[in-house]
Amino acid sequence: TGQVKVGCVLGDFVKPGVGTLVDCGSVVGPFATLLPTGSLLPRDVPAFTRVGRRGVVDASDLPSAFAAADAMMK
Repeated sequence: TGQVKVGCVLGDFVKPGVGTLVDCGSVVGPFATLLPTGSLLPRDVPAFTRVGRRGVVDASDLPSAFAAADAMMK
């Protein structure tokens, strides 16, 4: 077909939950948390957000996110 196929693109330190449904071509920003909803998640998930049954919610607890990233890098 001459078309290039791609899966989803996940940013650094993304935490996908077990059973999350991510569609092909989806883009997930860094430090996002993906929770299972029973349906496909949005195609564009911004950085530092939490996606679940309540939709996309700002997860602005940046100090704890950076502390977890620092612990993982050691």
